[in-house]
Amino acid sequence: SRSGQDWILDRFIGTLGVNALMPGFMSFMASPIVGFNNADLDYIAARTKGVASMRECYRKVGDFRAALAQTAETQGYKATARRQYHLASLAYGFAQYTVQEDHSALKKELHGKCQACFAKVIEYADNPIEKVEIPFVDEPAYDAATFPGILHLPPGKGPFPCVIFIPGTDMHKEQVPNPE
Repeated sequence: SRSGQDWILDRFIGTLGVNALMPGFMSFMASPIVGFNNADLDYIAARTKGVASMRECYRKVGDFRAALAQTAETQGYKATARRQYHLASLAYGFAQYTVQEDHSALKKELHGKCQACFAKVIEYADNPIEKVEIPFVDEPAYDAATFPGILHLPPGKGPFPCVIFIPGTDMHKEQVPNPE
């Protein structure tokens, strides 16, 4: 468990800012690979003083983008709703990443919001996107015998080549590739 380690991150972030642990992180987030909105990143960077404030900023951005998505959705603007749901999913995904306790109610809530928003991205996608479960060798040390993933398919009839991208510990599967 990583519980109780926020004070270390708070010192790094408080001294060096949001790029403290991953130099160039905010630039990567704004790249077309991920697709975060620059104004959202500026908001987060300006208000982040430590882990708790970073989490709250990402959550607020997620709530803001989810509300915009719901408005666009009710007005029939599918592409706008998809884009806003994607931005909300990204924000909630990074908010839950900052929660050190794996089984906390807050982490589960933020993860649930990330998943719900990404389900809307899948629903409104121009090209097929599917949640998949990839089987792996069943080892007694693992709780499950599958690895969750997201399959992005191109338009048209296959077969197609496949690239498998496995996110690192500081990423989530809804982050890359950018469905936009």
